[in-house]
Amino acid sequence: MFKLWLAPPLLAVLTLVPLAYAEQTDIFTLSLEDLLQIQVKSTSFFAETLSTTSYSVTPVKRRDWQKLGVRNLGELLNHMPSTVAPLGFGQSRGLAIRGYLNSNSPKGTALRFDGVPMNRIREGGGMMALDGFDLSLLNSTELIRGPGSSLHGNDAFHGVLSLESLGYDTDHAHVAMALGAYDYGAASASGHTAVGDHEFTGGFAYRSIGDMGQPYSYPAAGSDEILTATRQNARENTGGLLKYRYGQDKKFTVESTVYLQDFDAHELPGIGGRPTIGDQRDKNSSDYSDQTYLLRSAASYRVSANNSIDFMAFGWGYQDSFYADFTELNNGVESFSNREESHYGVQVHQQLSLDGGSFDGVNHFAYGYEYLSINLDTYSNKMIAPDGSVVLDEPSLPESGYNRDLHSLVVDGRYELNRSGLQVAYGLRMDAYNDFDGELSPRLGFSQPLSDSQHVHITYSQAFRAPALFELYGTQRIEPNFELQPETLQSLDLKYSLERGSSLHQITLFNNKWNQGIQTILYAQPTESVLGQFQNTGKNEAYGAEYELKMRWQAWEVDWNTSYIRSKNVESEEVFSAFPHWISDLNLGYRFNNSWLAYCNNRYMLRDSVSADLPKSEGGVDYLRTDVVVSWVNSNGLETWLTIRNLFDRENSMPTDQAHRDGLIDEGRNLSTTIRYSF
Repeated sequence: MFKLWLAPPLLAVLTLVPLAYAEQTDIFTLSLEDLLQIQVKSTSFFAETLSTTSYSVTPVKRRDWQKLGVRNLGELLNHMPSTVAPLGFGQSRGLAIRGYLNSNSPKGTALRFDGVPMNRIREGGGMMALDGFDLSLLNSTELIRGPGSSLHGNDAFHGVLSLESLGYDTDHAHVAMALGAYDYGAASASGHTAVGDHEFTGGFAYRSIGDMGQPYSYPAAGSDEILTATRQNARENTGGLLKYRYGQDKKFTVESTVYLQDFDAHELPGIGGRPTIGDQRDKNSSDYSDQTYLLRSAASYRVSANNSIDFMAFGWGYQDSFYADFTELNNGVESFSNREESHYGVQVHQQLSLDGGSFDGVNHFAYGYEYLSINLDTYSNKMIAPDGSVVLDEPSLPESGYNRDLHSLVVDGRYELNRSGLQVAYGLRMDAYNDFDGELSPRLGFSQPLSDSQHVHITYSQAFRAPALFELYGTQRIEPNFELQPETLQSLDLKYSLERGSSLHQITLFNNKWNQGIQTILYAQPTESVLGQFQNTGKNEAYGAEYELKMRWQAWEVDWNTSYIRSKNVESEEVFSAFPHWISDLNLGYRFNNSWLAYCNNRYMLRDSVSADLPKSEGGVDYLRTDVVVSWVNSNGLETWLTIRNLFDRENSMPTDQAHRDGLIDEGRNLSTTIRYSF
């Protein structure tokens, strides 16, 4: 099977590669040695690298998403190992990491923006307006695959997505524009300047993806005939960023950030159809809009070479609106809702080097206190029946005004145990809620170098997720359940890495046990007004293996990852069949000369069913997509790149956590071009 699916992408690359030898220069890419030394910032209070961290983490820099040809964060996540991020129902994206994709797909991925927790209390996730975080205003992203609650607390259940905004590392200004199929257009500008000890960074970005014409099928009313329709999947976002820093390279540093974002989506996927509630048929779509603001202030004081204290205070909030037409469902209505949330927090951490010198040593220790206050300020909902009568008109639903206060103590450290290089990495977080019992999230790992080029890590960690408000209070036809308890997860990871010449190999084995999973339980005899209730449902499990290869050789660059994953409900033996059990990304790059580069990026997935709650498909459902990016770089600061998506125009179906008959049909072959100038 793998030999067959490798043929199209290899053919595409061979058509782009000239027979002549291309001279290698530094502008092509980082060397493998430099790549291994890239610091990851979301795995510890201290800088770690890919070769030293025991986490399974994927750092991505600006140059990486340029060569992938992605337009937004969701598309970038769909190139991550063991991860799928389909367009979501009433939100920007769904997200599943290492399994568990079903109609109650877990919300447990923590979202961080410059260290600020960005998860919402109403929905329990941070993915609602994910595509609104424009890549033009970001410097890097990091995705932790697996629990991170010992460091990041609630919601860091199945993973952590950390976003880092534009930094202070360049004196250049940049402008960029993009045009493409599906009425795609983008424009951005950013820059940095310094006046003495004062530094300023700013940026503006606009991006729009128009009518993508996503097809879907549905049964005609009162017959077995299957009809087709399309939805737009249109998304538009505008963002602005302003940052200030004083005192870089001094003992005392302060900085502040202002970030604004507006996101609007039209005709995203709906909920499809299920026997218990009916089928949306030609109403199978949802609309969503969001306006977000963030204010952040931070300070750092270096007490000595091996002692540093960091402080951060932040506030952020949003207003959003959601619309869906459920009139074709049983007892259906049109639904209009509006929500506002506000989040405030303070964090204080102290980092100590135990080597007696700078923080470049192996042994270090950090501890801190964090406070977070979350308020659901308003939540209104209006429902209109097919005959035009108002079924519900609540300007302030019962959960309006709900407050969650959280006090946390956190410990993080690493220590070398003997001269053979055996190290212990540990973490512990204690969370005290005003609305739930306290939670304890430990993490313990051991790292052992087998040689100068081989390392092995084994890590045990625990994570949790407190119920979201929609799970506590229910929905129109789901009863409240205020007895819900937090979900918990125990994870064991074994990671082996090998650096050999111009290549890095990593193999990871993992096993997750997810307990007290919050699921919708349908009643044996549902009524017209009540279908069921969210309940803690016992045990689920995921296990699998991941392989990653990074190779740099002469004019070639190879990034390859492949994973095998299975997840199931242990008690019922039900397999979460919508999540792909095989995922593989093969990204090949080649440098022609000092100016021309080409990349061929491929993703393959194989799963049992097209979407959640639908029967398995005989032989499985496969997905294969090839994108090609050709880039031209000018020494005067001009860059252009041309992207061809779905080169072979293959009709692919993305997995989804809703019951869509055909899954989510991926985009057909299309083209876009981008030009960027630095001065």
